[in-house]
Amino acid sequence: MRAFAVACALAVPSAAVAGPTPYGWLPATELTGADRVEGAGWIYERDDRGDLHERATVLGGAPTFGLTDRLELRVPFELVARSAVEELPHFGLARFGGDLRYRFTRPTAGLAPVVRIALIRDVEIRSLIRSELGVALGFSQGIVDVEAAGDFVVEVNRSSVHEELHPGLGASVRATRALRVGGELYGEVSLDELASTWLAIGPNLSARLGRSWFSSTFGIGLRGITFAPRINWGLSW
Repeated sequence: MRAFAVACALAVPSAAVAGPTPYGWLPATELTGADRVEGAGWIYERDDRGDLHERATVLGGAPTFGLTDRLELRVPFELVARSAVEELPHFGLARFGGDLRYRFTRPTAGLAPVVRIALIRDVEIRSLIRSELGVALGFSQGIVDVEAAGDFVVEVNRSSVHEELHPGLGASVRATRALRVGGELYGEVSLDELASTWLAIGPNLSARLGRSWFSSTFGIGLRGITFAPRINWGLSW
């Protein structure tokens, strides 16, 4: 049970971010596009999280395939280096899976409602299966972009079931032709006692250069965590 609790503590919305996005933790509402392929990556940290004082650095990636202008498929994976109270330091492949995302409006529309579903395989605890159902609503007008998002996460491990909500809210303003600045609020809310709840807020910075892009945020803990920085990047062709 303790191993399951640690796994829940490390559970993250790994499938959530892809495509050009001005946010660090919030999911993208811009999809890859029909007949296009993108290579996406990310790295993030969670410092002093919860009662176990978890310290984790996660490196992930995902080939992303544009099936249509409104539907994409991703195959995410993550490597995790972590330490926690009464736990030996660990590094290795943590999880992989599949993620489908559908946008209800055309790519050029200002309003972007997106729904996603993902199934994630845990490598460390092989009896654990993770499912994610996410919704995001983005709106762009002129130089301003705002987004609200939320994921419902369920992890099943034999006789145990763990549930989380991952809400997020962000805003971004175009500062130059390629550069955007803003801020975001993001949290992971445990619905049981198997994991801790955390919440962070901080500034974000993003840039788009041709077919490449990056986005970042420096999350400062409001509850259950000290810092939660994250960087995403991608290249499409």
